[in-house]
Amino acid sequence: MSTNPAISRGRLRIYLGAAAGVGKTYLALGDARLAVEDGVDFVIGYLEPHGRRATEERARGLEAAPLAGGEPDLGWLRERRPSVVLLDELAHSKPGGGKRHEDVRFLLDRGIDVWTTVNVQHVESLRDRVAELTGVEVQETFPDHVLQKSLSSPSGEACRRDRQPHRQRPMPSAS
Repeated sequence: MSTNPAISRGRLRIYLGAAAGVGKTYLALGDARLAVEDGVDFVIGYLEPHGRRATEERARGLEAAPLAGGEPDLGWLRERRPSVVLLDELAHSKPGGGKRHEDVRFLLDRGIDVWTTVNVQHVESLRDRVAELTGVEVQETFPDHVLQKSLSSPSGEACRRDRQPHRQRPMPSAS
């Protein structure tokens, strides 16, 4: 719940992908550019471009929050109070403890809308099944309730399906 009764809870938009590199962050940044053109007060709270030039280019010119120890400066975001904040990598574990989904909740509780990205393998209840199917132990997860609230909330938005995602080009193979 909001810490101030006069402030309504922010809305959560999740860009959910099947795997890394399918274009979640790229799509979120495209939506951010459109939102800014429409007058929305948008700030990048945290961006992980994974060295992808197209993603870095798409972020250029958008306001970005300062980082504190490599993580979003939540105090700055609380004071700045933009309408929407992008916090990339929902399942991220922060150095020294804590999870990115806790940062998301912090901002939502203060009436700030949050857009975030995550792959389906990071849903906590799917961790064992992903390991069974792929042989990969997923280290970073987030609680199912975060996704469930986003899917069931009348004010929440999740799983953008109205556009084709931007696909990253495969890495050239070494010959």
